[in-house]
Amino acid sequence: MKKILWMDNDQAFLTAHKWCLVNAHYSLVHTKSLKQAEKLVSDENWDLVLVDIMMNVKADDEHDYPPSRAENGHSAGIVFIERIKQQVEEMNGIIAVLTMRADNEAFNRCSALGITKDRYRYKMEVSDPDDFLEWIESCMLLTGDQK
Repeated sequence: MKKILWMDNDQAFLTAHKWCLVNAHYSLVHTKSLKQAEKLVSDENWDLVLVDIMMNVKADDEHDYPPSRAENGHSAGIVFIERIKQQVEEMNGIIAVLTMRADNEAFNRCSALGITKDRYRYKMEVSDPDDFLEWIESCMLLTGDQK
């Protein structure tokens, strides 16, 4: 069973999409905390780490994700990717990005980190759970020997 770690704080978007993944037999762990997500990446192997790059920085995350570095949370997910990228690559996993708004600077920062266009989606592009599942499965094809 493929394992997905999903870091996102958008409850309205999550519910149907989480059920879609579970029903498709993915093992899914969801977190709203940058610090918890970082610990989960360190403690387990993941096939896919799905990141909302526009995460809000919570009080318990401010030490590790200072607002000046994460632009008051508007790019905290990008800082998170910078920190976990090597670990995910070593476990032969994939990082994919979801975001609510179009932001060329965020896209360019993700591209510089090796997040290809096929692994970067706006939530409106995959608002339908079936479209979301199709995208996740296309990302999964990039894991393992098929990278």
